[in-house]
Amino acid sequence: MTAEDDKPKPLVKKLLSSYVICAAILFVGLEAVGSALNTYAPQTLALSPYTSANRSWVWWNVRDFGRLTAAPDIVLLGSSLMMAPLHGGDAVHLNSAQNVPLHHKSQLLEDLLQEKFRRNYHTFAFALGGEMVSDAWAISDTLLKGERKPKVIIYGVAPRDFMDSALPSAASTEVYKYMSRIGDLSAVDKDAYSSFWQQGENALSKISFTYKHRPDFLYIQHRWAKELFRKLLGYKELELVNSPYHVRKQAFSELPEDNGPGSLFVDPPGPAQEPYEANLDEYRFRYRKINLKQFNTQLAFLERLLVLSEKENIRIVLVNMPLTEDNMGLMPPGFYQNYLDKVTALTTSHKALLLNLNDPKIFPQKYFTDSVHLNTRGGEHFFQVLADRLKADPETAAIISQAGSTTENEATEGKATEANASQEKTVNTKNKVSTTIENTGGQASLAKKTQPILSRKFLECLPKDATVDDIIKKAGQHHGDIGSGIHILTFPLADGTWALVGTADMKSIMYIHYQLLEPKSGFEK
Repeated sequence: MTAEDDKPKPLVKKLLSSYVICAAILFVGLEAVGSALNTYAPQTLALSPYTSANRSWVWWNVRDFGRLTAAPDIVLLGSSLMMAPLHGGDAVHLNSAQNVPLHHKSQLLEDLLQEKFRRNYHTFAFALGGEMVSDAWAISDTLLKGERKPKVIIYGVAPRDFMDSALPSAASTEVYKYMSRIGDLSAVDKDAYSSFWQQGENALSKISFTYKHRPDFLYIQHRWAKELFRKLLGYKELELVNSPYHVRKQAFSELPEDNGPGSLFVDPPGPAQEPYEANLDEYRFRYRKINLKQFNTQLAFLERLLVLSEKENIRIVLVNMPLTEDNMGLMPPGFYQNYLDKVTALTTSHKALLLNLNDPKIFPQKYFTDSVHLNTRGGEHFFQVLADRLKADPETAAIISQAGSTTENEATEGKATEANASQEKTVNTKNKVSTTIENTGGQASLAKKTQPILSRKFLECLPKDATVDDIIKKAGQHHGDIGSGIHILTFPLADGTWALVGTADMKSIMYIHYQLLEPKSGFEK
């Protein structure tokens, strides 16, 4: 050891020799640079709360809600208890598999309401697995306001939405985490973050640019990785799930919040009774301890939702969802009645309406796939019962009637006179000519100049054994094929929307999905 080694090192050298100090200095520098770029040159980082590395259920819903050309008339809210009949009911009604990540409406409910009220309806569903009342409020407070607000919200509720022993806090759900990135939910931080550590983490995200934007940095990493795979391996489509069913099933159980088109389908039922699995152990765990603080917190979120709806002039119809008697028997004594009394009191005080559909006589066990979720036939039955109840009650009937738009037949009924009778006859003649051209298979040039000849009604009426050739004979060749692993053929429809026809062999039809915009951009990053 030399004499120089014995000399004390200057303070600066000591600090620079410490890895911890160097890392802290680097972190502070990155914080300053990142915050400055995002403030003064946001196009450099291009951070967006709408991007996400994991494509959760709510991510798909928010993405497709943003692509709507107009506000929906009715929005459906609820947990998987509403999500199951949404997809299952349409699978039965349309006789086609529903691609869950892309299916955000109830065609069955729209058709039932149109039949009963002679109005046209457009629905959009934010029915998501595990959705708590706090999640429903977060979605509504962030998205269902202003120009995109619906006229009516139909919200399916159940006791688990207010008290779940498996849930640490309101802010711990995937829905709440994602919505807190899109909107400012800080006004309810005290109720949303229940533990000291959650509150500390939330506070850190507000003062640290890097910590707050960690989901954005993860997304950038995933985006770069996908670009690398595209270039090195020649993959064109990395969003569509092409894995075999058993692999998808395992991935869904282990990563339920990372989905893609094709990850989960709900198929029409076969001729046999759908199997029933009593998932009572799961709900013993959920109901095992009555957490009154959590229950009252969720009641407060329901009141916030009702107040918001009053402010935005949105009518809310709460639907007490059906449960099996097995599930009801697991609840502690008095809990269910207390839940129902509190919800009833809130709806009464805030001019909302409550329909109680939890009746084992109306929904016996044959309509359930487990102790709480309706099967596909149960889903169809649920919306039929719901539509009947909406029509039967004078107040809900008035609300739903006002939410719809006048049908074309009703708007023109009784307005034709003798003066324009000849003109109407001419129009009808032109329609017959157009129909004749349509039936020729799309080869006439006049049909090409007017509008696509394929109608949604034609697709919905296809028999079970229909093939891709049956569609092509009607519409001509498909517009494009956006599939990878399987073919996803795109067809423009006469009403301006698009049909996506999934097929593995260009013969049999796996599913038919509908969307508003041209689907070539539907799966882009």
